[in-house]
Amino acid sequence: MRKRFVHLDPAQQCVVLAVVIAASLIVAVPIALALGGASGAWAAVAAAMTVLIASAGSIYAASLFQSREAAMWQLLFSMGLRMSIPMAACFVVLMLGGALANGGFVYFVLAFYLAALPVDTLLAISQIGHKSDASF
Repeated sequence: MRKRFVHLDPAQQCVVLAVVIAASLIVAVPIALALGGASGAWAAVAAAMTVLIASAGSIYAASLFQSREAAMWQLLFSMGLRMSIPMAACFVVLMLGGALANGGFVYFVLAFYLAALPVDTLLAISQIGHKSDASF
């Protein structure tokens, strides 16, 4: 499976991630409509977009560090973006309240994050050893 993702550039990795989040959204919207009505559906869409933006930022941040010597910086910046954007969005939504908070935005962020994280990790692992300027 790893060999399929080795030659993907960051934009193609984002497309793979977007497909996974879109598939998760197709499953989540009916659940959101049943539990929270229209505000639940909007909360699910907003959560999916938040996680997609955070994961895409993570992919692009990781692509900035190409050498093996910069692996720690790659990990820190990509993980920082992947985690901080959804956490900040949850904080803002909870502080402001309203339809997104009542629709379950935080729960949907957790669900989409758990769907995106394994894919993001698989894409990152597939790039290990594929760097063109690697010293080994």
